[in-house]
Amino acid sequence: MTSNKIIEKLTTSTGHSWIRYLKLEDYQKDKYILTKLRERKDHFMITIYKKDRQKLDIAIGDIIIFKLDNQELTRPIMKDFHISLPKNVLKDKTKGNKIKLAVLTIDKRKDCSKRPKNMIKNGKLDIRYFIPKKTIFGYPIYIIRRNTNHSSVWYSIGGGVRHINIKNFIDVDKIAELIGFYFGDGSTCRSIRSFRLTNSESSVLNYCLDTLEEMDIRRNSFKIQIIYSTNKELTKEIKNRCINFWSKMLKIEKDKIVSVNKAENMRETLEYGSARIFIDKTILVEIFLHGLLKGILRRITHPKSTIDKRLLKGFIRGLLAAEGNVNLNQYGSVVKVGIAYDPRSNELRLYKRLLRNLNINYGRTKGNELYIYGYDNMKRLFDLNAFKMHKRRNQRFTKGFLKHKSNL
Repeated sequence: MTSNKIIEKLTTSTGHSWIRYLKLEDYQKDKYILTKLRERKDHFMITIYKKDRQKLDIAIGDIIIFKLDNQELTRPIMKDFHISLPKNVLKDKTKGNKIKLAVLTIDKRKDCSKRPKNMIKNGKLDIRYFIPKKTIFGYPIYIIRRNTNHSSVWYSIGGGVRHINIKNFIDVDKIAELIGFYFGDGSTCRSIRSFRLTNSESSVLNYCLDTLEEMDIRRNSFKIQIIYSTNKELTKEIKNRCINFWSKMLKIEKDKIVSVNKAENMRETLEYGSARIFIDKTILVEIFLHGLLKGILRRITHPKSTIDKRLLKGFIRGLLAAEGNVNLNQYGSVVKVGIAYDPRSNELRLYKRLLRNLNINYGRTKGNELYIYGYDNMKRLFDLNAFKMHKRRNQRFTKGFLKHKSNL
């Protein structure tokens, strides 16, 4: 520990490590509020007394994050310096009981409503730049400063949603790849209220989980649903096989696997099925679906800067991890790459635009796939490291490209 910081080392499942620094003042013992509980129908109410208001420089309208029984809660300071508290967190407490709140941070509401003016800082993308100012239902979204590198994102509805803690800055390529995959294999309909990613390839899901962990969204906060395609009975043996596989491959505890569901199919296509990883946090949907995805799509459809081009290339890598397909000829040489699209959407038009922006020519469509042909295009995909997120497809594409007659 240094004189003014707590140092925390974080490590992903692939062994990549980084250090984050937390302000020591966020954990100082004198940052407490002492008060009494008052009962108000389905919740408790407390008052912040004058001595604590002066000590912590608290004003009406401020947003406060505090710890109560090892849970972090976010609340606005209401009229008369009142704060509401949920009864389910204080199950053993009654009216008149004294309580002590450990204050983690206090921020001015007007400051929490601001967004950075610049998308990039020190070569990294500032997540806060893309976070909407309001939810799709019109509730203000607040970004509360925790320290130089970390923030809490929260909006108030009813008793208030649980905030999410994120790292402010992240690698441009990694976030673009994650968003490209999210567009292809995530749940992105407007009404969705949980953050979900689905795939049958563990290397892709691990790549996404590692990126999310670098944002401080921990993999142990995800749950898993397994979807198994078969026309037979879904036996206990099959379920256990799938649970053991995905728990081991994703390094997520088995108790986080909530279900193994059957998908009707003419035959069993995958030995371990597909995994859907998800978090039931609406604030994540606001950040990823209505913030990052919307903002990045706007930039990559009309790229104007070097950063926009990096976002575009990363997005394509993520999209190919979700929807790409590599076709080889009888000699093992790659002859075409396909990108699956939803024919009921505008995806085909979008994919054509993105490929044109990369100077990659596309060919015909068949079924619900857009095909890319020709050595020059394969070379551009190879230089792009197009399938880097998907271990199996990457090996297939790389081997097939190197066997192409133009390389011999």
